[in-house]
Amino acid sequence: MRIIRRADYRRMPWKNGGGLTEEIAGDPPGADMDGFDWRLSIAHVAADGPFSRFPDIDRSIAVLSGGSMGLTVEGDEEIALLEAGAPFAFDGGAAVVSRLFAGPTIDLNIMTRRGRLKHRMQRIVLPAGGEVSGAEAGTLLVATAAFDVGVEGMPTEVAVFDTVQLDGGERVGARAEAAVIRIDLYR
Repeated sequence: MRIIRRADYRRMPWKNGGGLTEEIAGDPPGADMDGFDWRLSIAHVAADGPFSRFPDIDRSIAVLSGGSMGLTVEGDEEIALLEAGAPFAFDGGAAVVSRLFAGPTIDLNIMTRRGRLKHRMQRIVLPAGGEVSGAEAGTLLVATAAFDVGVEGMPTEVAVFDTVQLDGGERVGARAEAAVIRIDLYR
């Protein structure tokens, strides 16, 4: 198990230059935008506009803060994403345009390379004492509210937007109720 602190996320411009992203983790480490198998990041969306396109990538997004926004994928009907709502999965190579409903948002994005990995993103609330076991290729838990985990018998705080990374089969328990976005990776 590893806790990745938000202060340690790598900040960079979006692939299309339209905004700022905070790269949380990815594999292989140090891979560029065309070479990753998976990549987890936070995007700061300050204006309406197009998303970066990532051919051969499956992608899911969830709004972390700032209200809500709409996504139009390949000209289809707009999908509303809400701050506490379910994540939305889409083809990373598709033409996607966002529209902010009430000001800037901060979003969580997971991308996996088709044919190498698959992912599942979901919002969950772990009860006090509840445990999570890492999926086959790993699990990432992004805190939407601060919580404590037990690390070697000691409580360790996970702050808002920090990430707990588990390898396959590793387990972590929440010492109190924990609201997280869970991302499972599969081969």
